[in-house]
Amino acid sequence: MYDLIKIEKDESGIQTVNARDLHEFLGVKTKFNDWLIPRIVKYQFLENIDFVAITEIKVTAQGNHSEYKEYHISLDMAKELSMVENTAKGKEARKYFIMKEKQANSPAQVDYEVLGKMIGMAVSSAMAPIVLELKQINSRPQTEEIQQDYFSIKAYNNLKHLKLTFSECLTHGKKLTSFSNEKDIEVRKVSDERFGQVNSYSLEVLDDYFRA
Repeated sequence: MYDLIKIEKDESGIQTVNARDLHEFLGVKTKFNDWLIPRIVKYQFLENIDFVAITEIKVTAQGNHSEYKEYHISLDMAKELSMVENTAKGKEARKYFIMKEKQANSPAQVDYEVLGKMIGMAVSSAMAPIVLELKQINSRPQTEEIQQDYFSIKAYNNLKHLKLTFSECLTHGKKLTSFSNEKDIEVRKVSDERFGQVNSYSLEVLDDYFRA
């Protein structure tokens, strides 16, 4: 399926949708703010958890300045907003977000026969046990339980009781990626039930970063 609505992913791996893009795709006749704000109240969406509101400044041709807000919403919030529209477009958008979540949660698959041909090797019966083990490792979900020394920001936040907000997690994620690169320590991926695949960082990096 082609991309119906642009999904953004920051350096922390968190997926969000611009609410204006969703509003446009759904074909809602109500003005954007008159559509979104009442739904935030009605369905009790929480800022810095379900969405982030960023104030932008628009400059007109005459040089006048005006402020407006951009809302970056989680895929869960985007699915619920699509569903409550109760339209064909709403159902299409909801299915699209579900598909994107499944894709993000699926580990990359390797075609081992093609790999063997590329390096000039035929996978013989003697190689079968090794290939089977490689496939099992590749399909194994990279969860926090497997990577005991690696944590997503959310998991570290819970572990250390830091009480970081959603927007603070986004900001720290960008800095942690750079911090890990400076230390030449790998940034890994783990599965997150809410955001799909997200970055995880070495416990050593996290401790050094938050001590600074």
